[in-house]
Amino acid sequence: MADLSQKTTLLILEDEPELAEILKEALEPVADQILVAHEGEQAWKMIESHSVDAILADYQVPKLTGLQLVERMLRAKRKIPIVIHTAHASPELITKATLYGALSFVTKPAKLKELEHLMDKAVKMGFRIRHIEDELEKICEENSIPLADRAQFKKDNKEQRIVEIITDSLCK
Repeated sequence: MADLSQKTTLLILEDEPELAEILKEALEPVADQILVAHEGEQAWKMIESHSVDAILADYQVPKLTGLQLVERMLRAKRKIPIVIHTAHASPELITKATLYGALSFVTKPAKLKELEHLMDKAVKMGFRIRHIEDELEKICEENSIPLADRAQFKKDNKEQRIVEIITDSLCK
């Protein structure tokens, strides 16, 4: 059996089941595993319980909108590339999503090939970020850095800053 940490995972947050299925089929080439959530809280639980590399999130879903999900990820310091998609685009929404850390914003109906290309990049970026974070954790363990010091390292945002620098270099 393959090492699960080497598999890529895409999470689709879409409350319309038919559209979720279309997106899942269209995006199968970009990830080894595709998870589907139909409401925001369900998506958050999947983020917490799986190694998610990228997220395609509808803006208007029940129990936690796509934008609220981006905000929550920002507060939790989760570095997962997220693309917001919606039929209700507005300059204000696009600005907020970008300021909160969304990688991109796509209006519905999206061209599936373009969406596939964008999500492929997002999954690859997220996979690299996840492995960088894993390497940082491994370095801490190998050097017997106590948990309290690791917590301080994370609290000081040093780990996040390292990941941001590397992420920025991957985006260029």
